[in-house]
Amino acid sequence: MKGQYSRANQRFPWSAPASRTLPRVAVSLKTETVDAKDRRAAFEALEKAGKWPQPEFGSVFYSMTGADQAAARVHATISVPGATSKTLGMPEDGNQGGAWIMEAGTSAAHIMTPGH
Repeated sequence: MKGQYSRANQRFPWSAPASRTLPRVAVSLKTETVDAKDRRAAFEALEKAGKWPQPEFGSVFYSMTGADQAAARVHATISVPGATSKTLGMPEDGNQGGAWIMEAGTSAAHIMTPGH
């Protein structure tokens, strides 16, 4: 999926998913071990086959990445699986500023917030 990235190259990775989202996180972490050039296709195949567990709608995922804790970037997303601009009334890109839906229409749909 477009929004997937690897935290493997960061020295200070940390994340806190909602507990009901842990099955999805487990599959995601396993899939992130796939070679980077094949990763997006792997996530798309999981999505198409229905093998990527749904996150809980409205669950918040917090993460920090960076060289160390002092320099770590804090990021939070809100899961809205299946959401689109039509269903939530939010844009599907960040071009307007403000919050937007990334991965709209997929199980990976989530609200992105600016400034993180």
